[in-house]
Amino acid sequence: MEPTAFWKKIDSIKELPTLPMIYFKVNKALQNNDASVKGVAGIIEMDQAMSSKVLHIVNCAFYGFRSKISSIPQAVMILGFNTVKNAIVSVSILDVFALKEKFQGFDIKNFWSHSIAVAVLSKHLAEKSRIAPPEDAFIAGLLHDMGKLIMIQHFKEEFSLVWQKKQKDGLSFYDAERSIAQVDHAEIGAYLAKRWLFPDSLIEAISSHHTSKITSANAGLSACVILANLFSKYKEDKLPLNNDIFPDKINQSLNTVIENTGSFYQETQAEIEMANEFFLENT
Repeated sequence: MEPTAFWKKIDSIKELPTLPMIYFKVNKALQNNDASVKGVAGIIEMDQAMSSKVLHIVNCAFYGFRSKISSIPQAVMILGFNTVKNAIVSVSILDVFALKEKFQGFDIKNFWSHSIAVAVLSKHLAEKSRIAPPEDAFIAGLLHDMGKLIMIQHFKEEFSLVWQKKQKDGLSFYDAERSIAQVDHAEIGAYLAKRWLFPDSLIEAISSHHTSKITSANAGLSACVILANLFSKYKEDKLPLNNDIFPDKINQSLNTVIENTGSFYQETQAEIEMANEFFLENT
């Protein structure tokens, strides 16, 4: 399918996943410099189901708080606006992308397990290097491959061809995709992120997680996701950075983090396991 025809088709899909309206209300409120804990909490509390889910997620071991957070205002005050907003995204994602049909050879739990690992690793890289907001890095990592799910749901023939070539030739999904498809899953994921009114930095991190060159002002977030994706796939503590991909300052920050952490990948495993246990409990 030619790129123009592809985008026309995706524009015509009425069943494209959407985030709950509460996300957009909270996001709109946070664009106001006068946003208050009471105001943001009030929006969330209007949706009882979401309030319950948010309290559930902020009290899970993943967030590491010893005392129980018992109310939405308390959650907003302790965690901050962006963390709570991203918690809403996180608890919505698995419902939004619930696959009703199975694709031979594609394991949805393995897909989310990889995505969660990339999310946690991205967050850690962002925290230690200070080149991107950690919570944004988590969401970008969690959603970096979501274009694959759009392909499965709405472009089955294209996905099948890519999957068959991947299996037959022993290629990565991305390499198989680029050899026979006109549009890749990173571009599709970025398109959906744009539809969801995500910030440019998140859109770019999703679109560029397989890129060969990053030069924009959002390079820090993109770099965290790219490197986290490699850590998750190769499960090694020492990965050589390609100095041609990231700007010098980004390379320096990331190299410092990795060199100063004897077992960067290993030290995240407990957190990855906790995140998997929470996010995949009902999958």
